[in-house]
Amino acid sequence: MKKICFGIVSTALLLAACLMPCQALAGWEFTESTANGQRQVFVENQRIRMEEGRRATVYDAESDTLIFMDTQTKTYWAGTPKQCSETLSAAREQAVLFMERELATLPPDQREKARAILARHMPQRQRALPRVNILATDRVALIAGYQAKAYEMRVNGRLSDEIWIAPEISVKDDLDLKAFGRAMQTINSVSGQAAEMAAFSTEVMDLLSRGWALQWATYLPDGKRRVDTVTDVEPKAVDASLFALPKDFEAAPLEQVLAD
Repeated sequence: MKKICFGIVSTALLLAACLMPCQALAGWEFTESTANGQRQVFVENQRIRMEEGRRATVYDAESDTLIFMDTQTKTYWAGTPKQCSETLSAAREQAVLFMERELATLPPDQREKARAILARHMPQRQRALPRVNILATDRVALIAGYQAKAYEMRVNGRLSDEIWIAPEISVKDDLDLKAFGRAMQTINSVSGQAAEMAAFSTEVMDLLSRGWALQWATYLPDGKRRVDTVTDVEPKAVDASLFALPKDFEAAPLEQVLAD
C-alpha cells in the first residue's frame, strides 16, 4: 500500500478457511516488505491502521478523524484531515520564512546555490489535481499466495506506478475507500506533489475497490523503482485496541510527532 507523504501515506485494505465466505471474518491484517523495512496494515469496521517502524497512523472513516502516533516517545496528535493539513501548511510557511531569512545572510553566489538545493527538497506545490489514468495489462503473478493482475497508473501522461491487484481480497465493505482517499489527499495537499496526490485519487480508490494491492511499484525520477510488496495476508478479527489511543500516550504538536 502506498505510504503517506510523512511521507507521507501510502495505503489501502480471500477466501476463508474451510470454504467459508471471506465476509464471515471481521477484518484484515497485511504485512508488507518496503524499502524501509516492514509495514503492517490492519483494516476493520471502517478503520485502518498503518504501522511502520516507530510510526503508526489510524484513520476512522466514520468519524473522519486521524491519529498519528510515535510509539517510541509515546506521543500522539489527533484531529481531522483538514486540521492536519492546516497545521502542516502553517509549519511549512514558517519553515520557508526561516529559510529565506537565513538565505539573505549568504553571499549572492552561495544564496542561489542554497536556494536551488532547498527547491529540490521542498518543491513548489501544484495547485491543480493531477490527471490520473489507470490502464489494465495482461500480466498476472502469484503474490503472497494470491493471483494478482498488473495495472499501470499514468499521472499527467507519464507512467508513474504499477499496481498489482488481487480480486480475491476485497476490503470495500470494511473501509470506505473514497473517504480514505479524500482524507489522504487532504493531508498530501500540503506538499502538493502530483505522485502523492495521484496515489489516493478517485481513480486509484476505484481500482482498490476491485481488490487489494499486493504490490506497488513506483517509478522514481532517477529511473529506479521503489517496490512495496505484501508478503502475508490474514483475514482475522483485529484487536480493537490497535485503532484506539493508548492511555499512556501524551498529546504533542503534530510536527513533533512526525519528526524523525
